[in-house]
Amino acid sequence: MKSFETVLAEQCAPTLAGIKPANLFCREHLQTEELSQWHKLLAPCGMEFRVLRACPAAGNCLLYLFRTDWLRQILSNPSARSFLTHLGYPDGDCPALLRHLAQKLRSAKEFPHEIGIFLGYPLEDVTGFMKYHGQNYTYCGCWKVYGNPEEAKRRFAAYHRCTAFYCECVRAGVPLTSLLAAA
Repeated sequence: MKSFETVLAEQCAPTLAGIKPANLFCREHLQTEELSQWHKLLAPCGMEFRVLRACPAAGNCLLYLFRTDWLRQILSNPSARSFLTHLGYPDGDCPALLRHLAQKLRSAKEFPHEIGIFLGYPLEDVTGFMKYHGQNYTYCGCWKVYGNPEEAKRRFAAYHRCTAFYCECVRAGVPLTSLLAAA
């Protein structure tokens, strides 16, 4: 099984580096102490973890790593707020919206595609995906794009370069925490 540090580098490098507001990933056999240790290491850098869904029978958890201030900014945007309110989200603060998202992930029959807002996807990409049911996109990369494909290509390339760099560093024995200090 991969170390938590390796999984973070592979799945969350853009968030760790400060070029993306959040990432979502699964972790099998999550140790509470391990998550707590990383939470303490990342908090001074303005990042938090949330377990959005635990699947004890399967032995895994859906984890969400986010940059707190950046997520607050996204969720306070009037267009994003209106969109989420229309989908039944409370008119509350960031923690209330995250609780609602976690509840939807645990109980909804369909995956809540609005999660893209919480991951920093442009609103037009999230609404386009929902409107066209994943069809008619202008580009497909880290997510399906319904807006400017050239802008998305640049963004995705930056995410891929960042992930490759972080993974290479971790494989070379560079502690992920030293990369956080540089971010």
